[in-house]
Amino acid sequence: MQWITRERSKIERLACPWLILRFIDPQAEIAYVPAPEVVAPAERIGAIAFDGGHGVFPLWGGMHL
Repeated sequence: MQWITRERSKIERLACPWLILRFIDPQAEIAYVPAPEVVAPAERIGAIAFDGGHGVFPLWGGMHL
């Protein structure tokens, strides 16, 4: 599965890709894109957007399933 998040991860966000690879999807392909572009590329290629604005797993708030 492909996952997309915003580029330039800081310390508090580095755990997200690790958690995905370790516990959710060991074969994950994680792409880093500019923050305003997280959702559009995810929708275009069928990836899961996380920790970047409005995605299935946004930075703040609940999940949008």
